[in-house]
Amino acid sequence: MTRRFGIIFIVVAVSAGCSLQENPPDNFDFIGYPIINGEPDLRLSHMAVVALFNGLGMCSGTLIAPRVVLTAAHCANDAGQDIDPRNFLVLFGTDTGASMTRTVEETAVYPGYDPQGGETSAGDLALLLLSSGAPPGVSPIPPLTHLLQVTDADIGVPVEFVGFGQDENGQVGTKLAATNNIEMVCTDPGGCSQGLFFAERYTICQDQTPSGICFGDSGGPALIVRDSEEYVAGVSSYVYENCAMWGCSTKVDEYQGFIDDFVQGRPGASCSSGADCRSGFCTDGICCEEACGGPCRSCAVPGSLGSCKSSPDGSACPDGDKCNGDEICESAICLAGTALVCDDSNPCTSDACFAASGCVFEQLDNGTPCDNDDLCDGRETCRSGFCTDGDIPTCDDQNPCTRDSCDSQSGCLNQAVADGTDCGTSPCGDMQCRAGTCEISSDISCDDDNPCTRDSCDAQTGCVNEPWPDGMKCGECLVCRDNQCVDDPDCKSAGGCGCGSVGNGADNLLLFIGFLMLAWFFGRRSARVFRGRRRRPS
Repeated sequence: MTRRFGIIFIVVAVSAGCSLQENPPDNFDFIGYPIINGEPDLRLSHMAVVALFNGLGMCSGTLIAPRVVLTAAHCANDAGQDIDPRNFLVLFGTDTGASMTRTVEETAVYPGYDPQGGETSAGDLALLLLSSGAPPGVSPIPPLTHLLQVTDADIGVPVEFVGFGQDENGQVGTKLAATNNIEMVCTDPGGCSQGLFFAERYTICQDQTPSGICFGDSGGPALIVRDSEEYVAGVSSYVYENCAMWGCSTKVDEYQGFIDDFVQGRPGASCSSGADCRSGFCTDGICCEEACGGPCRSCAVPGSLGSCKSSPDGSACPDGDKCNGDEICESAICLAGTALVCDDSNPCTSDACFAASGCVFEQLDNGTPCDNDDLCDGRETCRSGFCTDGDIPTCDDQNPCTRDSCDSQSGCLNQAVADGTDCGTSPCGDMQCRAGTCEISSDISCDDDNPCTRDSCDAQTGCVNEPWPDGMKCGECLVCRDNQCVDDPDCKSAGGCGCGSVGNGADNLLLFIGFLMLAWFFGRRSARVFRGRRRRPS
């Protein structure tokens, strides 16, 4: 097209045709030259730079949101007519021969763009909405915002151009990158002049030495770094003198409103993931215009669906830990909940709390002790998760001379009653307690005057006269026969007499002693007479 100055010829990087298909065509019309003095770009961070087939030719572009590609308007408009989205094929990869493809479901060309030139061709921007999300591992490169805009202060700052095109050997379809410094930032309403060359309003330009853009790089990014993060600062738009001098890119930050409106797209629509939203942000099942962070911020606030707002007071703001209670929002602040008390007062369950599920009560094994510290009601044990009573102890020791009781801590107690306490009667006499034992206090006589019986008293049956065995001595020369005391026929007295009857033994003894004394007396006298006779003369 011819400028009104009549001396500058601007070549707009218009792509030539190709038809939409699943894979790139074997042959396509590529008008112009590649990025000047570029090198193959294999960086993972630049996988967002894509090749575009629009049914007429090939352009470049940049994924700036999970489903949105930024490119040049002249890549999406043919002589004033927007190209049908169905004609587009987007290729992700480092070359078009080995790439992953996506189709396009919607396009938007900047409304102020004039493909015929007119007074100005400013606003050479277009946006493509992919039919599905980008391939895994591909991260968008964000467009530069007005807050970070390029100004005259950036003159001399390096920018990096990336695009697909024909290399020095005539090969096409390889992603190339090259770096040059910003020479001019044009924001004047009527455009800017640089010697013989003219720059459209809202463009950034460079002198193409030692490198720069060329026709085949239309729609590709001019990347700038701000605070260690890379942004799309420009979109390759046009060059002069067959790419040998002066190339310009559309200044992206001036079109933030147009870009944001498309990227956010249908805020408030239902979604299951970011791929369902132009913005790439699906929050609470709603497409959100931005990443809506914070526990008390939501895109699902009634009346403001799709806009990130403070959640109403009382809204839940769970932190994922059920053990610390239910958190709620209050004045956009998430207040802590009340921690759960996981105690079911059941000694036959183990009580615990898990962040994901809250309180959990598990039964203890059958037979596990669950004593209530009271020995008087038995030893309790667990059965099927419940504490069952044990056997109640019997503290009665069947002793009338103890006081029987039970203490919860020590168990059965059997304490002796006071001595002399009556404890009953028996056939053998009255009973009284002595040192905790019931004893006979007044005996009855069970003597039957028979030396041939053993006399005793049985507390249950009374007197017992048990015969001694036959032959048992029952007196001097007396033995028991058939429970009777009779003479012992084998017994002889010292004088040769038979054994007298019972009761004469003492008299016989006295007679025997007297006999011995008389014998001694007369024997002594006889000796004296004998000795006297010896003294007489013969």
